[in-house]
Formats: sequence, structure tokens, C-alpha cells
Amino acid sequence: MTKVPSIKAVIFDFGGVLAEVSMFRVCQKLAFLNVPRQKLFNALMEAYYPYSEGKGTLEDVRARASFKVGVDIDRAIFKESFTNPGKYNEDVVSISDSLRPRYKTFVLSSNHKELAEKISPRLLSHFDRLYFSHVVGVTKPDPRAYQMVLDENRLKAEECVFIDDYQPYLDSAAKLGMKTILFKGAKQLRADLERLGVGVDGK
Repeated sequence: MTKVPSIKAVIFDFGGVLAEVSMFRVCQKLAFLNVPRQKLFNALMEAYYPYSEGKGTLEDVRARASFKVGVDIDRAIFKESFTNPGKYNEDVVSISDSLRPRYKTFVLSSNHKELAEKISPRLLSHFDRLYFSHVVGVTKPDPRAYQMVLDENRLKAEECVFIDDYQPYLDSAAKLGMKTILFKGAKQLRADLERLGVGVDGK
């Protein structure tokens, strides 16, 4: 009988999991543009991708997105939407704290300089290590982003749980062999972690 590897690490996305900010949230803030939601989301994701790997500026993202949707997006509103983390999900932060030191905890986030500078000081006190795409030069769903976490921490994919609010990012992690959880809320997250054998609250 094949032994199922025990979980050694839990990897959290930032936006949409640990805090309010996410591309879905940005779309909500830009709803007044009256651009179809899916068109806006796709345009923002495509425009943001190079910047999330440390290429260009936030203004480049705004310009590319504006061109794609055919609307000149206000600079101030755009910047605030991308650089304000919003409220932290304190229940999720509490869950991550309860996992340590029994499990290693990491943040793997498609991120950028302006936001990372605001959130890093707090996150560093709650997680073993932060992996921000603009620093490491590769972003989800590129398999190299997940593999970097594994290699640098001497982990096997099957020893890790990856939590994200965006299914395509989970799919890439699952292809490597990671356990995955589509985040919908703290209560659901707690239940899913326990279902995977991850003891929450010291259990």
C-alpha cells in the first residue's frame, strides 16, 4: 500500500484570500466604466501580466488596459484600485497563524512593487516567506512560480496545500501534484484544510 505523504506546508495567495484586493475587486471598482465585466477582467489580466513579473510600470498597465477596453481609465482611480490592499481577512490570517510552527506557511502572489511595499511588513510577521512575482520574475500560472517554492524549501508538491481564489492558478498547482483549495471564505477554508488532514487551531 502506497503511503500518502503528510502535509508539510500551506501556501496562500494574497489578493482575494488574505485581503480584499484582487482583480475581481478592481473590476468592481471600475464598474462605472460600463465595460462588460468579463471584457474588463480579461483586459486587466492581460495588461497586468508583464508588470506582475517586474516589467514596465503601473502606468503601462493602465495604458494597455485602457486601449483594450476603449476607455481612458482615470489614473488616480486606477492607481488606488491596484495599490490599496483593502481590509485584511483577519479570520484567514488567524488560520495561517494557527498552522505554525507545525507547518511551513508561505505567500505566493502575483504582485507588484507599489502594493508589496505596503503589505510586506505585516505579512513577514505571519509567514515563513513571501514569494512576490515582481521580485522572483515569474508569476502564476507559470509552473516555475510554484516549483520555486518547492525547490527553495526542499518540499515535494504532494506535501503542500495551495490556496487561491482563481481556479486557473489552482489548476497549475494541481498539475504539479499539490493539494488545492478554491477559497470562498474562512469557514470553508478551515473545513477544507481539515478535510486534507491539516490540523487547524493546534489540532
